[in-house]
Amino acid sequence: MPGGTFKQNSIILMFWLVMTLGLFGLMATPDNHVNRVAVFLPPWAAADEMLRVISNADGLLVFSGRWSWIAVAQSDDPEFSQKLYRAGALFIGKAGTFSLCFTSQNRKTQADGLFR
Repeated sequence: MPGGTFKQNSIILMFWLVMTLGLFGLMATPDNHVNRVAVFLPPWAAADEMLRVISNADGLLVFSGRWSWIAVAQSDDPEFSQKLYRAGALFIGKAGTFSLCFTSQNRKTQADGLFR
């Protein structure tokens, strides 16, 4: 049957993508007891938008990387992630999972801080 191989490969590729993205999403999404999270805004967000989002969610900016739309924020509030989404965050993830998004002179010290 002509094209059968392409169709089978397409189905396998789509299944693999869905499973991979689903697994990544589960691993990257913070639990309610995690108080340090990586906050992602849309890349076109203004530079001061990150501070506004974190502040409106009653959190503290821990540090940011080379991109103004990615930062690590902290709060002891168990509803912090939901507050960040309501304030305008595009995605919230575990800070340690996204440690390579942040540059530092001493990456080990920075990574240790992310995993607390």
